[in-house]
Amino acid sequence: MEQVSLPNVSEYLDSEVKLIEHTATQLMKINSGFSDSLQRIALNHQTSVPTQEKENRVNLFRDSAIALEKIDINSAYALMKLAHKLRPNGPYIKEKFEEWSERLGITILDIYEFNNVELTVGETPPPALQKALMSGSYEKNEVSLLHQFLVKGEIVLELGAGIGFMGISAMKTDLCDRYVAYEANPKLIPVILDNMDRNKVSFELHNQLLVDGDGSSPFYITPAFWSSSLVKPTEGNYEVVNVKTVDKNQVIRSVLPSMLIVDIEGGEAVLFNDLDLNSVNKIILEIHPRVLSDQVLSDIYKTLLTEGFILNFNQSFKNVLYWSR
Repeated sequence: MEQVSLPNVSEYLDSEVKLIEHTATQLMKINSGFSDSLQRIALNHQTSVPTQEKENRVNLFRDSAIALEKIDINSAYALMKLAHKLRPNGPYIKEKFEEWSERLGITILDIYEFNNVELTVGETPPPALQKALMSGSYEKNEVSLLHQFLVKGEIVLELGAGIGFMGISAMKTDLCDRYVAYEANPKLIPVILDNMDRNKVSFELHNQLLVDGDGSSPFYITPAFWSSSLVKPTEGNYEVVNVKTVDKNQVIRSVLPSMLIVDIEGGEAVLFNDLDLNSVNKIILEIHPRVLSDQVLSDIYKTLLTEGFILNFNQSFKNVLYWSR
């Protein structure tokens, strides 16, 4: 802030307030693009903006929100919410964000927006996941392949739905005739349903495991939900639940998917054994070398090659592979 003489302080502050009010009003006039515009600013803020400019932006969002409070509390809240996302430990921002959330009757959740999808994990995520969600890199490779190879009339079967990001992304394209998702972790089912509701899309969702035959199986839930698996963890805390199992070939012959999306944290070791892939011509597969041996992974490759699939090296990523035939 520039230096001003004492007699002019009041006049200077008045001009600063007017500038903030004008900026706030202009931001409010973004109308239907308000939230998307703020999100684009937030993503750019996280990646390529110098530190001092980042701080200046957060201050602008905060001050503009305060200026808007008596004009349009909803727009003011959107600005303060963004300021809080970018500076979560700022005491004044946190105080106002919580105060306005209570006033508007809004339950505070960590909500992340990227790739035209709004997501929550139902609770504050671990730092690594939070960073991925805030930067927009969460399942970036998987959704890139989805958007590249999804075509009109696609029938998709997803195994390992996580928090619903892939299903929501697919349904927003209007290309799928049907999308069927299976998620073994019962704690994620309400999260997926909430995320579907937030994004105004829906798809078929089942809290079951696809294995050889019907019944039940132990499933290991870890604090980091993306590591939960049929495979028992070798270290760390986990919770064991029994999850209903359904015959994998009965499901696949009923759905007749043209695309298969698989991210089941090591469960792929046995999934492809004797799996009926007659209807499938595309597979997006995340492999997990940290829990599966080179021999097991090689056996998966051999099975898919025998079924007539080729591994598309140019489109695949390190652990996210695209197979087609």
